Amino acid sequence: MKLVMITTYATPRNMRRELLEFIRARGHEVTVVAPGDEAEMSSALASFGARFRRWDVQRTRIAPSSDLRAARDLYSILREERPDVVFLYQIKAVLLGPVTARLARVPRVVVLVNGLGSVFDEEGYGATWQARIARRAYALSLRGVDTIVFQNPDDPEHLRSRSLLPADAHWTVVPGSGVDLSRFAPRSTAPEIPTFTLISRLLVSKGIRDFAEAARRLRGEQAARFRIVGQLEDPNHPDAVTRDELEQWVRDGLVEYRSFTDDIPAVLTDTTVFVLPSYYREGVPRTNLEALAMGLPVVTCDSVGCRETVVDGVNGFLVPPRDPATLAERLRRYVRQESLVAEHGRASRALAEQVFAMQTINAQMLTALGLERDASVPSGGEGAPSKPAGSAARSSDR
Repeated sequence: MKLVMITTYATPRNMRRELLEFIRARGHEVTVVAPGDEAEMSSALASFGARFRRWDVQRTRIAPSSDLRAARDLYSILREERPDVVFLYQIKAVLLGPVTARLARVPRVVVLVNGLGSVFDEEGYGATWQARIARRAYALSLRGVDTIVFQNPDDPEHLRSRSLLPADAHWTVVPGSGVDLSRFAPRSTAPEIPTFTLISRLLVSKGIRDFAEAARRLRGEQAARFRIVGQLEDPNHPDAVTRDELEQWVRDGLVEYRSFTDDIPAVLTDTTVFVLPSYYREGVPRTNLEALAMGLPVVTCDSVGCRETVVDGVNGFLVPPRDPATLAERLRRYVRQESLVAEHGRASRALAEQVFAMQTINAQMLTALGLERDASVPSGGEGAPSKPAGSAARSSDR
């Protein structure tokens, strides 16, 4: 069978490569349709037998004229590719993709909701008229989709309670994107000085300011390092942490900062506790999963998506959103009780193995996509599906 994955953001290091390789290994054709550097993306995908088609589309802003042009271009691509399954994620792809795929007579359309993001917040950008229009358009686009894959149970409930999820929708929950348990393995040594690391986009709603304030509250009590790893956002982004405030935190000795790196295992090896006090509407944060697999305690918010990764007091702590005082108190426990680091770290690795292993998640995604039969195995032989493609759970079943 042939899969076309459509998204508005893809780079060689961020294109759901593990899932696509998993699908290719079972004999299915894969094409990625997205904005991006054509030569760079084509080379990365060709390494495991997939293809790239460039799609010019505005990633975030709703612009009727350019969006209409993007939909027309997408229709042409789908008519040329003639896929059996279209797989859509990121909000603009979900807004434009389902109707376009149906017009192009694609047999099966699957949407991944990898977090609802700021459009679905009750405040900030979510309170603007643009966000209200986007929410309604998003709900309309979900009509007629064969399967909707959510990454946490809060998101379908949020949509359903606001009449944004079609009553007859077929949907299922797959807990996150999974983590490679071999690449992200427990380290043999730990930092000499307690080191708290946050890896994230530098958005206020990711809890960056709360992390810096927690560092301020703990400064001078005992030796500890606080590190922020991630790229600064466009300064015009309404939720962006500014360069000035980040540089001030560094000058004040509150945090160490480094821009994003591909070598996340090395960063986590030099970490005592991973921290993500995010109240952004996450799917399931990949960095939390990577920290779990590395055998690190995780301190995160009791908020959508984040809470899926921590059993409070077992492998880390859940803290209230926007509460740097409680965050500081929980981090203080790891400085004062060294045994807690090892205890929570073991529980984190166990949780990663039991729930978030990449192979387990990819197998669940294969079923949701209707690709569970190995294309290299004759029909009716080993690998034939045990149930019809598209038999994901209905919302009424949950």
